[in-house]
Amino acid sequence: SNRLVYGVGRSKLSNLKNSQDASYADANADLAKKLSIRVNEASSSYSSDTEGVVLDAYESIKMMTVSFTMKGVVLEDRWVAEDGTVWTLVSLKIKDLPQMYEEAAESYRKEQEEKKSSTLKKLEDLLAEIGETEDEETLSFVKLASEKANSIVEEIDVALSTINTDGVRDKIGESLVMDGYDLSEE
Repeated sequence: SNRLVYGVGRSKLSNLKNSQDASYADANADLAKKLSIRVNEASSSYSSDTEGVVLDAYESIKMMTVSFTMKGVVLEDRWVAEDGTVWTLVSLKIKDLPQMYEEAAESYRKEQEEKKSSTLKKLEDLLAEIGETEDEETLSFVKLASEKANSIVEEIDVALSTINTDGVRDKIGESLVMDGYDLSEE
């Protein structure tokens, strides 16, 4: 199909229900792998020169995209072979993948902004609790805590400033069209 991407799973366990459940999970895993590869290919040009926190950010967004996208999975067909093996076919509208990437990236941004705010709030609370002190040990602790909080905030800012959400979303769409998928509304 030029509008759907498919996942196939199979399983043969001790009973039909368990086999069906495992086969469905296997089909979803197959589909998730295909989607993950698509997103990874599209984001690789934006993340290939990066490392550390930025690369981790792209990986997190990729996993969130797959997770978000899997909510739209449809059970297309199920077949039980003579030997009891259950085969399951699932599908997903491929046109939704670029938008799901964008939603996952926005969700990631919000999580990181909340982490940043939380870190700064914890530092502020710590400083308020300690109050003004001249004790060298306490001052040393405050300095370390401030440096750590600032380091966390800086890493978040670097990751957020280098993530190219629009570029990756568009690249996913271009890649899908080049592979023959139709991203238009049905």
